[in-house]
Amino acid sequence: MSAPPVGTRVTEGTRCGTVVAHRPQGMVDVNFDDLSYPIRRPATNLVVLRGNPFPARRNPAAKPVFLCAVLTPASRHALYKWWMSQPLAPEPLAIHRATHMTIKFKPSDAEFDAAAIGKEVTLSVIGWVANPDIQAVAVTPNGVTSTKAHPHVTFALREPSIPAKLSDSILDGTVKGMVQAARGPALVAHIGWSDGKGYHTTREPLSNPGPRGGLSPRERASLPDSAFALPGRRWPIPDRNHAQIAKTYMARGFGRHTDYPQIRRAIAERFQMNPASSEAYDPTKEQFRAVVQGVYESLVSKELGIRRPEPFVLADGTRPDARLAPDTRRRLLS
Repeated sequence: MSAPPVGTRVTEGTRCGTVVAHRPQGMVDVNFDDLSYPIRRPATNLVVLRGNPFPARRNPAAKPVFLCAVLTPASRHALYKWWMSQPLAPEPLAIHRATHMTIKFKPSDAEFDAAAIGKEVTLSVIGWVANPDIQAVAVTPNGVTSTKAHPHVTFALREPSIPAKLSDSILDGTVKGMVQAARGPALVAHIGWSDGKGYHTTREPLSNPGPRGGLSPRERASLPDSAFALPGRRWPIPDRNHAQIAKTYMARGFGRHTDYPQIRRAIAERFQMNPASSEAYDPTKEQFRAVVQGVYESLVSKELGIRRPEPFVLADGTRPDARLAPDTRRRLLS
């Protein structure tokens, strides 16, 4: 695999970033959105993110790993709100998914040709399951059938290595977990497929479809007004990933600085990600905060023996420094 060009938007696990330099032995420097400095990563670990600022190119060599019903961003947003409204549902695990319902794993060429790629379908939520490793919602598909004995949408995982098929084992009772019947929203989805790197709702995917952040005009239009931080459908924050991107853009001074307090409040109210701030934007102060935060994160990682780079704030709001005693945190900040 060749290294992505400089400027390419990429993901590694749940992190998004931009390639800023190429290095020897297949390494690249990536400036992740949750960091104020670039770090060196193997190019083979990176997945090119939808929305790169390069001309779209057809990728006919991509092979389908499975057929699926791909949720729209609005439906992902609705599913997250429904999960949080369930009185018995646990807090979402660190790795947020809620992307698709599997229709057929490893389809034959004939099955792929016969699939109604792009067709709109609905998935009616009928309950949820959870254990310490995985969370999922059981669904009844309308307009499409699944080869799965228990059609479902994987909602969240404890870590990326957890197999999503574990949801099936909980639903059929072979693995212990909570199972709760509950009527939920009808999720809108489109029949598509995955090549193991992304989800596509056209037969010949574009290698770089959609604008920055992975929202195409159609996807952005499908979001409810509540998924935006500002009136006029500005600054989309349909999920934690986009909320983190919005915070990174503010730290870099993008957009109108007078809008920042309202954006911060919207993020804090929706995701409990940092208290709302009414401070006026000060580029010098923001840069100083970024430097202090970067040094603090490095000291925390060293104190805890964390070797592999990972997001400092996980999708569920968990921070590694929560494991440190208050006196230790104060010492590292001094």
